[in-house]
Amino acid sequence: MLWLDADTVRRCGGFTALVPAIQAMNRDGTDRIDRMLISQPTQSGQNDWLMLPAWQFDRCFGIKIANVFPGNAVRNLASVQGAYLLFDGETGETLCGMDGAMLTLRKTAANSAAAADWLARQDAATLCMVGAGALAPHLVEAHCAVRPIRKVLWWNRSRPALDRAMEQVRSLLP
Repeated sequence: MLWLDADTVRRCGGFTALVPAIQAMNRDGTDRIDRMLISQPTQSGQNDWLMLPAWQFDRCFGIKIANVFPGNAVRNLASVQGAYLLFDGETGETLCGMDGAMLTLRKTAANSAAAADWLARQDAATLCMVGAGALAPHLVEAHCAVRPIRKVLWWNRSRPALDRAMEQVRSLLP
């Protein structure tokens, strides 16, 4: 079975290809999707385990398993962990597994850029970002793939996190 780590998912998930693929999936749909959530209460809140299967009959089916552990920040770990498994729709054979956290970041950013591509002016050149978490650099990159973004107006509560996020996207802007 092929395994794609986070770096490979990021490199393979370029937004110039991913955004049109997301738009096609939104247009064409899947044959079956479902969602299951199990929560574990903790002293400070809860940890969640999400299972998100989808099936295109006779083509392929897959499941994303995402774990959300908010307390991971104190351990210097990402709060979202997980994996995705893809199967052959005719034989059930496992085709590929990949890092679920990076896949989630890329897909979420591509969804946002797909919506902006449908709704924003073609010449939109300014992007407003609120927040500088793990998703933020992916969002900027995705929007730069669908619009001629030249300026990002950015707000975040923490200046160090904002500086880190800005450094990650600096090369994307003129």
